[in-house]
Amino acid sequence: MWINTKDKLIYLEEDGKYFILKTNNFPLPSEIAFHGLYLDSSNRLWVCGKGGFSFINTRNIIDKINSYKSKNTICKFFVNEGLLYGNYPNQSALTLPFDSNTISLTIANNLLDNAEDSKIRYLLKGYDKDYTEAENTNNITYKNLPYGNYTLDIFVCNSLGIWDGMPTRLFINILPPWYYS
Repeated sequence: MWINTKDKLIYLEEDGKYFILKTNNFPLPSEIAFHGLYLDSSNRLWVCGKGGFSFINTRNIIDKINSYKSKNTICKFFVNEGLLYGNYPNQSALTLPFDSNTISLTIANNLLDNAEDSKIRYLLKGYDKDYTEAENTNNITYKNLPYGNYTLDIFVCNSLGIWDGMPTRLFINILPPWYYS
């Protein structure tokens, strides 16, 4: 079943799984005013709009979403609760003193409007044993990390449940205290 809102098309399956398509991310006809929807047997979604009806081939939209590559950015990076960077580049390396060992970051994604839409999976290599999967948040925090070298891999899931193929990656080196030298 298809449901419409002002800026989203929602596809709801019988088992309760749903996919949210944000209309501004996909090339939908501009003349559509979402007042009514009908899905025919050919998987065409008929939309009542200005001046009559339009239809969208839903298979094309779903194929386009499946091939769409998301772009993740670390939009805020905090160290010991102080903002260190905004828009931190992917694949970057960061060296911190031993007492700057609490990190928190916020992920932005071109397919997600807000944290309620987000689903992320992350692993801090050198610290975590398994991936952590989190829904309804785009924040990651680690407190009191011991000194050492770490690699943070972050994957984001799109609205169809498809995970990024390549992680957003951050390299972190927390230096040992001076008295360990």
